[in-house]
Amino acid sequence: MRNVIIALGAGALALAGCADTVDDNTGTACADFETAHDELFSLSHNGKGDLTLEQWTAAKADAVSAIDAAGLSTSNSDVKERMVALASAIPVGTVKLMTSKSVAEEFNANSAAVVRACEAANSSIDVQEIAIDWFMGP
Repeated sequence: MRNVIIALGAGALALAGCADTVDDNTGTACADFETAHDELFSLSHNGKGDLTLEQWTAAKADAVSAIDAAGLSTSNSDVKERMVALASAIPVGTVKLMTSKSVAEEFNANSAAVVRACEAANSSIDVQEIAIDWFMGP
């Protein structure tokens, strides 16, 4: 009986050691988030450019979906929670990101929270903030 307990204890220690070496995909999720965030910021800040209104709207929706997908793809619960929260808080159509002070401030705060979570997971990313201007609505 004592040999069984020692064997089980050794097996549990071996499994516990494996948990430390499991490489989650937080770095990839953070990089994917950064890319999608940059795309959304660029589309929102620079306008539609040569895109049709439908293409521009679809591209912004795709960027929001990519932010959400990055969050859902990681096993790091803090990073996941913050990315999904950011994606969920973005208004449909995304126009308010550049026209509403409160929406822009929330977007910036949520984006900063994702950056901190990624940094805590040893994945440094850099995202742009929406400038808060005096002419923005509430």
